[in-house]
Amino acid sequence: MGARFLILSAYSQEAGREISYQFDQQRIVIGRSAGADIRLPFRTVSEVHATIRLEGGDYFVIDNNSTNGTRVNGERLIPDRPKALRNGDEIEVGVCLMSISTRIVVSEPITAERTAELARRLVREINAPGGGNLEQPELLVLNGQQTGQRIKIAPAPSRIVVGRGESCQLKLADADVSREHLELVRDIDGVLARNLDSKNGVMLGEQWIQEKRLKNGNELIIGATRLRFVDPAEESIRALANQPDEPIEIENAVNASANPKKKGARAPADDQVEGKAPEEKPGRKRAGINLSIGVDLIIYSLALVILFLSIAGLVFLLRMG
Repeated sequence: MGARFLILSAYSQEAGREISYQFDQQRIVIGRSAGADIRLPFRTVSEVHATIRLEGGDYFVIDNNSTNGTRVNGERLIPDRPKALRNGDEIEVGVCLMSISTRIVVSEPITAERTAELARRLVREINAPGGGNLEQPELLVLNGQQTGQRIKIAPAPSRIVVGRGESCQLKLADADVSREHLELVRDIDGVLARNLDSKNGVMLGEQWIQEKRLKNGNELIIGATRLRFVDPAEESIRALANQPDEPIEIENAVNASANPKKKGARAPADDQVEGKAPEEKPGRKRAGINLSIGVDLIIYSLALVILFLSIAGLVFLLRMG
């Protein structure tokens, strides 16, 4: 029995398509590093952010002294102290929110290639600083009459064929290229380059290949044509490699309001400080007294007028009688 982790959102945005990881192993590392089992390519996530361990049939999560902490159902964990996980619990790692489903049957354990592709999908689909809304991977022609021509590779499952034939998605004017020379297949693990029994074969770098998983920057040679595989999402992830963690802004705001000595924080007003009586500001008491005296004079004047009118009326009635 294993566990499934489903990415629900990042940067307050829902994941565009289901991004999930399945594991049947004792230890699962969550972080930004290339070696993480659940790779979350955002600077708010530490390189090794948290670890999940399976002990006695139960899963426990441990925060590895991460910059932004780890939360379970909204409660921040104490670093290095294990927290038991239950089916359906929600785990916050930096700006990423995921849920856990326990005691599931893992039919196909996740591979390193799939972990890397899921990280690229997160970067493409989430509008995070430095990422989000990135272009799909593409093939770029490097030489010949078609230098600079590009063809994008649609989201999985998809396939493009490269060759001289009219039916090819990338048609090359190269006599040494077969009618259907090379195909690129995009699946849940990334992009696979496959030789279609071409006459002159396919080279990746300086090696002949029949089938190979592509990485950003790989160069393929078919006939006299050189092609480069470009994945903007992978370039974005690589740019994060040596970047420091980024504190979550809302955390900074909360901490600043709690500690007025921090730069940019504003000290609470005197009458908001617990245990301290409000202090009257100069001039406030004097203005209040003057206003009170003025109201009293008006009331007394009205009373005298009413009294005078009453006496006058009484005198008039006596004379008439």
